[in-house]
Amino acid sequence: MASILIVEDDPLLSETLRQTLNHAGHVVAVAEDGRAALRAFDAIRPDLVLLDIIMPEMDGLETIRAVRQSVPDVPVIAMSGGGQIGNLDLLQVAAKFGANLALRKPFSGRQMLEAIGKALDPEPAGTPA
Repeated sequence: MASILIVEDDPLLSETLRQTLNHAGHVVAVAEDGRAALRAFDAIRPDLVLLDIIMPEMDGLETIRAVRQSVPDVPVIAMSGGGQIGNLDLLQVAAKFGANLALRKPFSGRQMLEAIGKALDPEPAGTPA
């Protein structure tokens, strides 16, 4: 399966995501914030990054930007519990920063696995769904 980097500052959620992905056969690394994520990203070069937007040290938007500068084509899935900046939805902002997909918390393990499958194996342009 895929090598996935989870970037989440909530230890309980991070562990739940890790277990779900391990059970699905993925190889998983975990980072608690954007700075730790960039160190892990450089070390393991994951196939996909699953990251929270609101985190201490370095937020998800900054992390997406840094990942995109390093490896432009790695799939990134942004997660957020509905945070906003004024009238802007952070998941929409994350898409503008380069996130391929977004998951609004709370989400099910099935929703996460479907999003990961879609991000790792997108349908070619022009292919009917």
